[in-house]
Amino acid sequence: MTRAEKDVFLQTLKSIRPPDEYSSNISRCVQVKERKLMGMKSYDCHMLMQEYLPIALRGTLPDHVSSTIIELCDFFRHICLKDLTEADLQFLESRVVVTLCKMEQIFLPSFFTIMVHLVIHLVREVRLGGPITFRWMYPIERDLLTLKSYVNNRAYPEGSIAEGYLARESLTFCSRYLCGVETLFSRPIRNDDDDDDNQNEMEESNFLRPGRPLGQHAKTQPSSRKRKRFPKCEIDDKSLKQAHRYVLFNVNSITPFREEHKDLVKGQNRSRRRISEHELEKIHCESFSEWFQKRVARLEEQMDPRVTEEIKWLARGPNNFVKRYPGYFVKGYRFHTKEHERFLKTQNSGVVVNMVDPTQGMVNYYGSLKDIIELNYSGKIRVVLFKCDWVDTNRGYKRDEFGVALVNFSHVVHTGVNILDDPFVLASQVDKVFYAHDPKLEDWFVVRHVKVRDAFNMRCDSDQNSLNSIPCTFDVPNLHRIDVDEMDVTPVLESHE
Repeated sequence: MTRAEKDVFLQTLKSIRPPDEYSSNISRCVQVKERKLMGMKSYDCHMLMQEYLPIALRGTLPDHVSSTIIELCDFFRHICLKDLTEADLQFLESRVVVTLCKMEQIFLPSFFTIMVHLVIHLVREVRLGGPITFRWMYPIERDLLTLKSYVNNRAYPEGSIAEGYLARESLTFCSRYLCGVETLFSRPIRNDDDDDDNQNEMEESNFLRPGRPLGQHAKTQPSSRKRKRFPKCEIDDKSLKQAHRYVLFNVNSITPFREEHKDLVKGQNRSRRRISEHELEKIHCESFSEWFQKRVARLEEQMDPRVTEEIKWLARGPNNFVKRYPGYFVKGYRFHTKEHERFLKTQNSGVVVNMVDPTQGMVNYYGSLKDIIELNYSGKIRVVLFKCDWVDTNRGYKRDEFGVALVNFSHVVHTGVNILDDPFVLASQVDKVFYAHDPKLEDWFVVRHVKVRDAFNMRCDSDQNSLNSIPCTFDVPNLHRIDVDEMDVTPVLESHE
């Protein structure tokens, strides 16, 4: 790289604001004047290789060099996933060979040490040993650092470590018998989304509010800590109608009423002319809330069994006063509004929703979180909604020649001014992403998806039959024993037994 390219590379790294649960503050490790990266931990190097290099290399190196390095970064990112299939491993195994051949055409022969050559064997290691996430050294390194902190007498480090380890094990043993006390094993995780109020709400309604607000204590052992009170504020009529309409359009129990209203709109306009699907949806969005309220009121007078408690409270509409939250925990993610994270070094306002489009199929809608509100339906039902700026999937979204997703917030779907706009989304529908400034294109941001921590893809009962084909090294009867050369050695073992 030239000096100018190094400056662009380091400035891009310094401007990255990772999510809260991702890595340390990478900007502290970047020395732009000295053109150096300093003070990075092993996990920071891990994230640099997987996530940050594909962002920073754009626009600094020739395309054939950048694409090759990005392919290698994607290989390491995919091989570290918690869930891998045999088809994924076969694809990675064939692709890494091509990637290394491209690197041989770019870099000098002295670059290819034995460590670079070992990359080609990583897929086979994953196939034999399982996902890397459950076998890497990060937990061991952290535990070794803890043991190192037990050294109080440097003349006898082994004795200090032994005494500290014995004290820790004794406290661990005693803490398992303590009830009603928050310990190392009973305290919630950092981004725990379990809420105390959900248990009470579940008894009243099956429309459960997921997650918990930022600043409110997670569900733990009984304690005397005071809960934070969030003030109620009045919302404008237009936003209230938009939020209420989105709730009605996303509750499964109201689906029969929505279909009934669509048929009614078709029948009313059939005598004049045949309306298009777009016009039908527009009329349906404009008039459904008011029609639904009157329809449920008539059915309630007739004692119709279709009117459940949930439908009755939803038809009456929400209160004009809502709760506003600066942040929210849901699905293992931590979300902040743009205003709340303005002076923070982390970025937690990027959201993505995967929905079905009638013409394009499954589409990812990327957005930025502006506001978090909680609708209250007569004190019986509470619904948390995210208000976002959504990027237009036609003008504001594209993929470059490297396959990297880019978004432009100068092109949004709508501004929320029109009553028919849909800026809201349920909190349970969103996943998390973060955006980084693209050094190559102005006003464009690179999209990187965030993985949930402490989440695992568990096998279901239907996959039990597939477990019989997995090589097993335990002494269990009626299972095939396979050695490292993929030879069935079961008959040999049975003859020795």
